Amino acid sequence: MGVAGGAAYAAVPAFLKARFNTNEILTSLMLVYVAQLFLDWIVRGPWRDPGGMNFPETRDFHAFAILPELIAMRHDLHAHPELGYEEHRTSGVVRDVLTSAGIEHVGELAGGTGVLGHLPGTAAKAVGLRADIDALPIVEQTGLEWASTHAGRMHACGHDGHTTILAGTARVLAELAKTEPLPNPVSFLFQPAEE
Repeated sequence: MGVAGGAAYAAVPAFLKARFNTNEILTSLMLVYVAQLFLDWIVRGPWRDPGGMNFPETRDFHAFAILPELIAMRHDLHAHPELGYEEHRTSGVVRDVLTSAGIEHVGELAGGTGVLGHLPGTAAKAVGLRADIDALPIVEQTGLEWASTHAGRMHACGHDGHTTILAGTARVLAELAKTEPLPNPVSFLFQPAEE
């Protein structure tokens, strides 16, 4: 574990350390870090004003609060990989996450399994974020507890992580938008059949 990884791990709440092993936590911290990069890039509004809400601390609070759910989501998606245009279960998981976060969305796009979510903002120009949701026709031999339950299919390219990062980003932005409008509208595209 590098210096940055060690510092990030030290900041992880004890209840998470008790529940998940070090590798799961560090992988999840990477997911949160990437989501935070999205958030920092997207949100350039009142959260950056000296008198406004302290966006980075609020964002971190929301991200850490949902970390166990994001870990569980990634494990679930990894255990149930679906090939291109067969991602019906995966798109259902995505739609459920968006619905529970209060994010408007449309499903059954792009061959029947794509999902497009949207959060309004105050500016005219929107930001689009995309994640691929399909798996590969590969036999998984990792021995992980959350290994593929579908013979000959595996999330070997990280799309389970991509989907989780985007869903987590959408959830955090939806929470922030409950306090103040987002400065830019944000669209979330969950793309099938990227491979």
